[in-house]
Amino acid sequence: MSSMHLDRVSEAILEAILRMHAPLAGTEQRLSLALYRLLAAGEAVSAEALAHAAGVERGQAEIAISGWPAVYRDAGDRVIGYWGLTIAPTRHRMLITGKQLYAWCAWDTLFLPELLETAAHVESVCPVTGARIALEVGPDGVGAEGERPLVSFVAPDPQKAAEDVVANFCHFVHFFATEQAGRRWTLEHPAAILATLDEAWEFGRRRNARYYPGKPLSSGAHPPRSASR
Repeated sequence: MSSMHLDRVSEAILEAILRMHAPLAGTEQRLSLALYRLLAAGEAVSAEALAHAAGVERGQAEIAISGWPAVYRDAGDRVIGYWGLTIAPTRHRMLITGKQLYAWCAWDTLFLPELLETAAHVESVCPVTGARIALEVGPDGVGAEGERPLVSFVAPDPQKAAEDVVANFCHFVHFFATEQAGRRWTLEHPAAILATLDEAWEFGRRRNARYYPGKPLSSGAHPPRSASR
């Protein structure tokens, strides 16, 4: 399957992905963004630290992180992973303000910099060819070293994604070094579609705007950089 423009991708797939997470408002939005920024410091996050950063009571922070899906904790009950960002090693590495961080899937690396309001150097690996993928991702676009990779997407099953979003969605969202590599992979995963790098970045911007209504995120006024870096 060749790459597709987002306006031609099945709306059912896009909506299924967006429905994995309800829009956040008020205190929950503040807690969510605070959790991302604390994790970006490279350390596990306690409920106390989150409450302090968000300016709420500890009980409010604990209720939020206990009720949200896609929150992973260590043996000390501290958060080590939250909706795409983790301090546990994966194949998707992100260097942000000097800290080595990780993402659950290729797409996470494209929308997290906007939420963190900073740029990220991203390195990943094509699952078909083993080729290194290197990107520079910022709130206003994405640049690639060499040929621009493609990104795979699948429509998640809402119930399964709520139980384990990593196993039931993230494991199917990859960077592909070439269109040929992406086609080979989608032959084995016919429910998947491929998007260009810029399309996937734009979809991430749409995700952030939907989940964080009212937050002054990137307006998209500066289009993703299309030239190789």
